Amino acid sequence: MDVSPLHSGKPGYHRYFGIVYPRYIDRVHLYHETSVYGIDDLDRAIADGEAHGFVKVLTEPGRDRILGVTIVGEHAGDLIAEYVLAMKHGIGLNKILGTIHIYPTLAEANKYVAGVWKKAHAPHGLLAWVERFHAWRRG
Repeated sequence: MDVSPLHSGKPGYHRYFGIVYPRYIDRVHLYHETSVYGIDDLDRAIADGEAHGFVKVLTEPGRDRILGVTIVGEHAGDLIAEYVLAMKHGIGLNKILGTIHIYPTLAEANKYVAGVWKKAHAPHGLLAWVERFHAWRRG
């Protein structure tokens, strides 16, 4: 993905990049996990012809607490508001994933990146045990 050209092709208009990223993370070498969702897969972005960019969320290792967010793409300023609220009030990615997001909107990208995080933290051992249990019950 090429994010270097800032001009959108319309005279006087530029792409808007919304960024919330705590700089102290790099300074104190705080350990974090990164979850990324490409906006190019989002239905609304495809329909609007704005299917480029990504949402990147930094979380504490093994927890859903949000440490920082970077959003690159069209309407990034609109998408970042949900994360600002979540960070201010201690709302984690599990709560964002459980929130109903209207379809089709660009805000679904926030839910999908939370889904990326959740999929990476699925309890694989427990799921394997449940699969064996149900196979045993079915005979």
